Amino acid sequence: MKKATCIYTTLVFISAAGYADDNVLEHLMSLSIEELSMLNVQMETATKSSRRLADIPSSVYVLSNERIIRSGARSIPDALALVPGLHVSKFSDTEWIVSARGFHDGLFNKQLVMIDGRSVYSPLYGGVYWADIDYVLEDIDRIEVLRGPSAALWGGNAVNGVVNIITKSAKETQGTFVAAGWAEGGDYDTSVRHGLQWSDDVSARAFYKRRQLRNDRRKSYPDWTFETAGIVTQSDDDSDAWAFRLGGERLTYSQDWYQLHYSNGYLDSVDLVEQHVDSYSFYTQASYDKRHSDKLVGNYQVWFERNSNEMADGAGLSNTFDLDFNYNYQENDEHLLTYGGGYRLVEVEFFHPYEGIDFNNLPYYQRYAFKQRDVDSIANLYLQSEKTWNSQWKTVAGVKLEYFELSEQFEVSPQLRSLLTIDANQTVWIGYGRASVAPSYLTSNTYLISNYYDPNQARDLVEVMFAESNMKPESASTYEVGYRYDSVTGFEFDVMAFLSHHKYVRGRDNIAMSGVPDQVVGLAVTDDYSLDTHGVELSAGYLALDNLRFYLSYSYLHAKGEWNGGTYSSGSFENWYNIDAQHNTSLQTLWDISPQWKLDFIIRGHSIKYNDYYPQIPNYIAVDARLAWQAYPKAPRLELILQNIGEKNGYRTDWISTANEETGVLKASYEF
Repeated sequence: MKKATCIYTTLVFISAAGYADDNVLEHLMSLSIEELSMLNVQMETATKSSRRLADIPSSVYVLSNERIIRSGARSIPDALALVPGLHVSKFSDTEWIVSARGFHDGLFNKQLVMIDGRSVYSPLYGGVYWADIDYVLEDIDRIEVLRGPSAALWGGNAVNGVVNIITKSAKETQGTFVAAGWAEGGDYDTSVRHGLQWSDDVSARAFYKRRQLRNDRRKSYPDWTFETAGIVTQSDDDSDAWAFRLGGERLTYSQDWYQLHYSNGYLDSVDLVEQHVDSYSFYTQASYDKRHSDKLVGNYQVWFERNSNEMADGAGLSNTFDLDFNYNYQENDEHLLTYGGGYRLVEVEFFHPYEGIDFNNLPYYQRYAFKQRDVDSIANLYLQSEKTWNSQWKTVAGVKLEYFELSEQFEVSPQLRSLLTIDANQTVWIGYGRASVAPSYLTSNTYLISNYYDPNQARDLVEVMFAESNMKPESASTYEVGYRYDSVTGFEFDVMAFLSHHKYVRGRDNIAMSGVPDQVVGLAVTDDYSLDTHGVELSAGYLALDNLRFYLSYSYLHAKGEWNGGTYSSGSFENWYNIDAQHNTSLQTLWDISPQWKLDFIIRGHSIKYNDYYPQIPNYIAVDARLAWQAYPKAPRLELILQNIGEKNGYRTDWISTANEETGVLKASYEF
């Protein structure tokens, strides 16, 4: 790592920071240092009401639109790599893995992900399909990230964090925007958005984005097609606001797939077939903010989503109806009460029933359901009190009661936090929270069947993985302490440490199966494990000059699992989530060379040490660069983006796969 550290340090001193286009730069130049600092950055996700970051006793981070665009990111997960505490990697060149504080196993079920307050959690899969999460990046206002447990407000899955993608208002996106990007190998993306003013108080926009990418860089042509489209209509009245959203996503691709045929316990033949996947989702969402009085503000939201997924690991159809209400009652200047509740109804249908399965004739990989159709629900109520005791001390205490019909269990999610203001520039906070994972059909209603070669037996086997019945929801209790510093000199610093204990962690172990062919082996999913994690997360920002800004993030994580005994399990899964030491860091530098030219860099570093359970992966330093030219405000903008400079063959970011090859992208955009 010494060589990597030297490279990192050198690039820090030759890189720079600033703001995106000229109208933004002009606005920047008119602001004071106090207005630019963390003291005045607002966030809604932590409290369900607008708060300055400096006033929130939680681990919070806001990724602005400017930083997203100037990062050269081509997708939302790509941009999230800049957030401290988030670990971002790829399963393939089109499939992302994003996790927080461990559990980097592709399930993504321990963080809640939302777009404008609408959860994108899949009830079929139990987590988030990051490949489906997309938007016109220029129309994203910010991404708010709340690390740590926040189920007292947000409920199930808000265990290790909440990612809330907040788009710009329709009023801010008037006129027409078009963009197109071309990458090596034929990958491309296009975006178009048009905004208009219906009346003095109502604005609207419509958008469409299309991407074609190669799932594997060894292919000579793009084979995955992503499409996103939507309509937003909003009122411009802050005291009595409403919004209506309608949209959807679609993913299509074809791939070579295998049908395996067994005879007398041994693989007899394999047929190569072409599998065509066409998955889509459709959503409609309505929200209404009402100021009932000087003290009481209400928010009401209802949304419906229909999702059809043809991917092998979760093929099925789901319909989700969600109703939420939230009230903020400002009793006086020192006391704010937040209370509300919600109800979610979920209907699922799996495409592949387990009944009648032929173990001698199977696809290479497929998930089956023993209950093909089902309906369940989630109901919740919550209350939170935010109390300012004096000019230096405030507390936040809350609790959420949640009932999961799928597991027929109640969960209680409390939190208690306190913030101490040392002086005008420094704050210290401590907190405790408990959160649980919403149960899913993945671990209660499905069998995952896969084929693999066993070198010990020198033959191919069929693995059947199913869930133990009556498993308890996974939960985590987390203790946190943090410190923030924000000065009028343009320097800000945020550091926190956490300690978490996870209970009823999912593991698995081999079990005997009866009445099946000899090539079939059984694997049971259990809740017989626990996991202790601790770590440190920090971020810093520095406005060196009017046109020069730096953003640094770093996180450290350690995780240790333990087997608690069980009916099926023998403890062989104890080391699955273990991490001896994981270090993630990034530096984003933005430099306005002139009113026309912008030069930006991102440097990312990663070091991870597993125990012997996983293959070890090498440390890496990755460098991205972006050069942009715009002749004058409102003129077309041209960008050259280089990602993973020098990595001709890619590098590993986890033990699953190698991707991240060097890529060059040309992008043109025009807003008029």
